[in-house]
Amino acid sequence: MLRMFPRLSTAVLFRRRTVFKYEACAISFGLNSSRSDYRFNVSCFHTSTYAMASSYANRFSLPAPSFSKPASLEVARGKNESKDVGTVLRAALSIGGFYSEESVLQRAADRLYHSIVCQTEDSDVLDTFSVEQNFQGLFGLIVLHVWMLLSRLRSEGAAGKELSQAIYHVFLDDVERRLHSDGLRVKVQNMLRELEQSFFGSVLAYDGALRGTRGNLATAFHRNVFQERRDVERSKLLERYVRRELDCLSLTKSAAIFEGRIQFSDVRIFQKLSASC
Repeated sequence: MLRMFPRLSTAVLFRRRTVFKYEACAISFGLNSSRSDYRFNVSCFHTSTYAMASSYANRFSLPAPSFSKPASLEVARGKNESKDVGTVLRAALSIGGFYSEESVLQRAADRLYHSIVCQTEDSDVLDTFSVEQNFQGLFGLIVLHVWMLLSRLRSEGAAGKELSQAIYHVFLDDVERRLHSDGLRVKVQNMLRELEQSFFGSVLAYDGALRGTRGNLATAFHRNVFQERRDVERSKLLERYVRRELDCLSLTKSAAIFEGRIQFSDVRIFQKLSASC
């Protein structure tokens, strides 16, 4: 990343030294109105599709969608993901650091974030919830899905914090890449700071809304995802989806999450509800 964008090396290194403390976030800033109401307010940039490693694209066997009740988001290991590899191959991979804690953690973060991007850039998802297909709309939807994963990882102790940190770094790298892909060349560091502030503002708003009564999340989504430019019924529909996904994540085994083997739910059931909004 630094080799690709040498002019941003200082900013990136600064962010790398800034450890993301998800559990301390609400304590540090508090859920005051000015922070919770912080809204993403920058110019819209058309985004390109996130180019994650192609080897991840068809690696997992996806289950058929089921909407009778929340279910685990775990997907089966692909053939190339089996732990039953040959002795020689395992030895070679070990020597190369493939099984090191850092490598395993990074692969999990990459795969989890890839699942987020696949979901948020899915045309069915964007159409169902009427999310604008530009930088601003996708950014809000990605932040929402990152928050859902971080919320699930809070129950995983120190390992969950480490994976949360890794996901957050992948998220920052993607945001930086998207800005450059859209041709932004001036005041990049200021824009990155504003986007990070928007992320934390959204996280605080969603945390507070989740602890409140039903409907509070829809209000937060109306501000932070739709920028108050969509009918409130869309925000209510998005709340139904998010609450279901949170339940699904709670049913997903820790092993699957720490291996990055999840796939967010199909949204076709919500398309029928969308037609009545």
